[in-house]
Amino acid sequence: MSNDLRRAIATLVGGKKGDRFFAEILFDMVRIPDLTCTSMGVGIRGTETILVYNPLLLEKWTDAEIVGVLKHEIGHIVCDHIARIAACGNHEIGNVAADLVVNQMVGSVPKKLVFFKGGKFVEGETVTLENMKKQFPDLLPDKHFEWYFDMIMKDAPKAEDFQTADDHSHMQGDGEVSPSTARRIWREKVQAAAERAKRAGDGPQGAMRDVLSEFLDQSVDWRTALRQFPQDAERTDTTRTRKKRNRRYGFLYPGAKIERKCKLAVGFDLSGSISDTIKNTFTKELTEIAAYAELYVLFFDSTVTAEKTFEEADFSWKVPGGGGTCFQPVFDRAEEMGVDGLIMLTDGEGFDKITEPSFPVLWGILEGYAFNQAFGQHVVVK
Repeated sequence: MSNDLRRAIATLVGGKKGDRFFAEILFDMVRIPDLTCTSMGVGIRGTETILVYNPLLLEKWTDAEIVGVLKHEIGHIVCDHIARIAACGNHEIGNVAADLVVNQMVGSVPKKLVFFKGGKFVEGETVTLENMKKQFPDLLPDKHFEWYFDMIMKDAPKAEDFQTADDHSHMQGDGEVSPSTARRIWREKVQAAAERAKRAGDGPQGAMRDVLSEFLDQSVDWRTALRQFPQDAERTDTTRTRKKRNRRYGFLYPGAKIERKCKLAVGFDLSGSISDTIKNTFTKELTEIAAYAELYVLFFDSTVTAEKTFEEADFSWKVPGGGGTCFQPVFDRAEEMGVDGLIMLTDGEGFDKITEPSFPVLWGILEGYAFNQAFGQHVVVK
């Protein structure tokens, strides 16, 4: 590891109040030098958190600049920007919006910074509120990621000239780890780092403490879980092509063309406890998912009573059923269909033992019902 990087992390250990938290997270990261890296990037490789950096750039940056970019990287993690950029639909503008949030929060990134771009060193303005207001005068301070994203998307071409203070390609990854798995790994690492920093008498401070509390709170609205689930079930087909730049070696080697696909089954319990209001609300959320995922609906009680594509499904709820509830027939049919994931809307009162499937499962359980399946993600549908 570069001596410049060691010195910067040591500065965080003995720096101003709250800096120890950043150092504790960095201690736990695998540090990977990469001469093609634009600046720095964080990500996950397997179960390890990684910091990718360009050692040549460290020679160009001052110690204060290195410290600022390191804190910037940790800010992205704690703000959950890995998943939020992936879900926003435009990575370039998402990068800018994320940097606006983080650079206000950590307040340590300079207005200008040297980057490595196009095979050479270039100096560019970083994404600070002051710099961005030159082209987007309506931007306000201390807003969240989605607010900045929507504001910039109104006139997106203006944001193209701004450099980001890190290499977000590493943060986004190549699809090897699902967003939910990545979030779980980061949460575990970040929580452990925060506890170590507190024991050392220097826990997170100010805005970072508030954002950290939100990041570690794992309660989630069922609508949010439903919208995120296709990302967790998504499969990626990777082909190598000379038409795309290789992230590590430029055009010397073929790049990766990523095609993301998602085929989901949705199990609808026909129990009388599930009201038409809940069914219709759930269906409205599924309509959003159907725009980018292939959905198949399996109506069931003790057996699968009807099977439709989402477009064909009759949600007037005049479907045969209403008897006792068994889940295993739904799982068996989903396995036969070769789905990438299964969403189950149920009161949870099944009468059979379920074999854990090979695909991820999201259980939407009615409020007030007990449910203790050992696998899958559980959310309460209110």
